[in-house]
Amino acid sequence: MLNKTLIYRRLPWIRASEGRDCGPSVFASVAHFYKHRITLEQARNLVGADRNGTSLAGLRDGGRAIGLESRPAQAIYSALQHVQLPAIAHLKGGEGHYVVIYKWSPTSVVVLDPSRGLRTLSKTEFEAMWSGYLVEFKPTAALKPRELEVKPLKTLLQLARQHKLILGIVLFFALLATSLGWITSFFMQILIDSIIPNRDQALLFALGVGLILVSVFQSALQFGRLWLSARVGQQVHQRYSAQYIDRLLRLPMKVFDVRCIPGLVLRVTQADGIQLALSEGLITILADTVMFVTALGIIAFYNPVAASIAAVALPLVWFVLFSLNDRVYNVQLSSIIHMEEFTSHMVDVFDCVRTIKVFGAEEQYKALLNEKLANFTKSRMDSRINIALPSAWSVLATSLITASILWYGSSQVFAGSMTPGELVVLFGMVAFYLQPIQRLPATILNLRTALLGIERMDEIMTLPDEESRANDVVALPEVKGEIKFNDVHFAYLRNKMVLKKLNFEIKPGETVAIVGETGSGKTSLANLIAGFYLPTHGDVLIDGISTRQIKPDELRNAISAVFQNTRLMQQSIRDNITLMRDSDIELIRNAAKIAQADEFITGQMYGYESQVARGGDNFSSGQGQRITLARALLKNAPILILDEATSNLDSATEQGFLQALEENRAGRTTVVIAHRLSTILRADRILVMDAGEIIESGSHEQLLAQAGHYYNLIKGQLTKPLSEPVEHIAAPNLNQLTA
Repeated sequence: MLNKTLIYRRLPWIRASEGRDCGPSVFASVAHFYKHRITLEQARNLVGADRNGTSLAGLRDGGRAIGLESRPAQAIYSALQHVQLPAIAHLKGGEGHYVVIYKWSPTSVVVLDPSRGLRTLSKTEFEAMWSGYLVEFKPTAALKPRELEVKPLKTLLQLARQHKLILGIVLFFALLATSLGWITSFFMQILIDSIIPNRDQALLFALGVGLILVSVFQSALQFGRLWLSARVGQQVHQRYSAQYIDRLLRLPMKVFDVRCIPGLVLRVTQADGIQLALSEGLITILADTVMFVTALGIIAFYNPVAASIAAVALPLVWFVLFSLNDRVYNVQLSSIIHMEEFTSHMVDVFDCVRTIKVFGAEEQYKALLNEKLANFTKSRMDSRINIALPSAWSVLATSLITASILWYGSSQVFAGSMTPGELVVLFGMVAFYLQPIQRLPATILNLRTALLGIERMDEIMTLPDEESRANDVVALPEVKGEIKFNDVHFAYLRNKMVLKKLNFEIKPGETVAIVGETGSGKTSLANLIAGFYLPTHGDVLIDGISTRQIKPDELRNAISAVFQNTRLMQQSIRDNITLMRDSDIELIRNAAKIAQADEFITGQMYGYESQVARGGDNFSSGQGQRITLARALLKNAPILILDEATSNLDSATEQGFLQALEENRAGRTTVVIAHRLSTILRADRILVMDAGEIIESGSHEQLLAQAGHYYNLIKGQLTKPLSEPVEHIAAPNLNQLTA
């Protein structure tokens, strides 16, 4: 057990927080081993993790980025004795998995599993799981020690300092209420040693009135403490959650493209723990510390031997808490992760409930949800059991101490060394002294829960707003709409270029159609124009200024767009068109008329104030698309991107929209991504893409005359099979092997 604890301290368990996070998790553990401490979110960015997992190439490149010489290799078990550990091994089966190999012997290995922690596997067990691939890491001079940016306790203390006056009052109320509780013990001494033996009715009456007044005042203090704590907690919760929401909205688009969005959103609910941390965590610890020390001092004043017996309770409870600390943390995190996973699948299933029903797949998805629910409830049960252990032990330890002091105190009374009243005071002080120790597990738990929530939220809060821009940021003047691509190459993931050697120019006011087979890179090109991503190589220029030099918000002020699968929100039709900006109803209706939407909107019971169901389910796909077109046109930006924006419209509606758009283009630069010939024909120029490259350019007539790729697309009614680029990588195939 000790050996495993020491290993864990050296090789920390950075637990995977999503299903495909094993790659970033093991990479973060290896980085921590070399004192280069990074969060799971930072590890994701370094290794290029996405929804499909992490490739060996990503782990290699991530290691090189922080100063580790990284070498993917294929090996047999006996060769591991020559590999520098820790190394990352790829396990086969299912979707693949990564573990860290920490210790090796001819008969067994010690591995750190990102979902299960440290495990010792026999040679036979490991060989049955291992694919034979691994990544070896060796430190270089470029590797620098690094401290974590995410320090949840520091964040919590900063939040507390912002409300130090009210929290100071809360602490004062807590201490005063506790002190009043002590008075009852001394009242009992007076009652037993003086009032009862002397039958003093007057003093008994005064004592009774005093006890009532103390109780009333104590109750008022407790209420005031709880009210102030709740008020501060609500303010901190609201402010911190608002900061998290603001950060989410300012994250780069690539985060949402590769992450489970419900998991990101659900983290905001963990701010609930901050209120508990302030009122039941920090304040309780401070108040209990003062109470603990004072009570022990009073006990020592009455009887030093009893104080010595009482002092044993704290190390007994603290030792168990320390021993179970990491285990409790991991089961808490596991419970949170499984809850997010279950909730995410619930949202997905009921978003697609129409599809599930039409295919009669209810039983299959019920089984899936039940499996996720079982994982969640089991992890919740494990969490409660592991939390109950230190609490049960603290009750047992304090009960034993109480019994010991009661036995010792009674023997002192029998010997005449202590009066019965003094024993009552001593026993009362012992009870007050042991209360903080009994509460300690719950207090630490509340604090840890809050710190865990802050840690997970801070992982997102520390991510950069957008991709790195150039230092020489240029203010964007009034945009004319010129777009130029200079030798642009782009890859979402390392070594997988989706755009190559793009060189073209779109003049202000020009309408250009981008055509090509599915997967040819058309939407990626639109993403670069909108500034959602920066080119891997080369520059995208807007009016001669590189998007690297333009602030994202300034760039997007000049661009309006309708992308594929644009969703409607649960708001009024008006709010969906204006995106909650103030706008004159006549301007809104004019945009809707161009989009061929005004007629069906005014036909609704409440017109533009009619409510949209989740995802726009109370409208047809064509109606929803027309609302999004009205949204784009209302903005009236100098650059308009339409990515399959009319794919759900019937021919008559589409032609009406295109005609109205042409009549109202007024110098607007329009980039149209489409498959329909009717849409393409209205363009001034057509760019033909294949495998990420522009292979043809010209008017419709010119391209048909060339009888090339465009001709084949039109002739074949756009049904030619997808032609994906093939990338040859020396074995092992570092990009295809993922987990």
